[in-house]
Amino acid sequence: MSPAGRIIRLVVGTLLTFLGLIQLGKIPVSFHGVEELAQPILATQAELRRRTPYLSLAIFGFGYWIAGFG
Repeated sequence: MSPAGRIIRLVVGTLLTFLGLIQLGKIPVSFHGVEELAQPILATQAELRRRTPYLSLAIFGFGYWIAGFG
C-alpha cells in the first residue's frame, strides 16, 4: 500500500468517525450555518418542482448523484 493511500484512508476514516460521533450526539456541533447556505438551493428546487416535476427530478436527482460520486 502506498503512503498516499494510507493517508487518504486515515483522513477519510477519521472524518467518518467524527461525523458518526456527531450523529450519535457525543460531539455537539451546530450545522445552522450550512442550513442557511442551503436555503436558496432548496427554495429553487421547490419552485422548480412545482412548475415542472419531471424536470426537477432529472436535474436535482442527477445533480445529487454527480455530487456524491463526482
